[in-house]
Amino acid sequence: MPSQIESRTHDPVAATASASAQALLSMRGITKSYGDHVVLNHIDLDVASREKVAVIGPSGSGKTTILRAAIGLVKPDEGTIRIDGEYLWHVKATDGLRPAGERHARRVRRAVGIVFQQFNLFPHHDGARECPRAARSRARDAAARHSCRGWATMDTPC
Repeated sequence: MPSQIESRTHDPVAATASASAQALLSMRGITKSYGDHVVLNHIDLDVASREKVAVIGPSGSGKTTILRAAIGLVKPDEGTIRIDGEYLWHVKATDGLRPAGERHARRVRRAVGIVFQQFNLFPHHDGARECPRAARSRARDAAARHSCRGWATMDTPC
């Protein structure tokens, strides 16, 4: 029976503004449902630059959904996502945040990517080898060049 990923830090005191301000990826109050099935329930997550994070859980628990939401392939029902300080699905306005369209989200998510796990894509390559290759292929983007340099200098593969 699938379980759901639930936030362990949805306490506003624990999820401080300073932590999210330093995060490369910041998710606040992320909720996503498919029909009546709540997959993500008020998730708070901060990932710092060069930090390695493992998302573990049983099949159907929301691991892929949280990754897809983090890179903008899935729009959450509630909550905010920031990538390098810029909101993915919202824009700042004088009276707070306003929903943003797909065009804005596409621009923000140009700086991120995902290498999906599929054993038969390149059986002779590992993720540590493919990530810099993907970043170099997008080297016209400043964010991609920065990402490529980061991977090239990492001491251990992801």
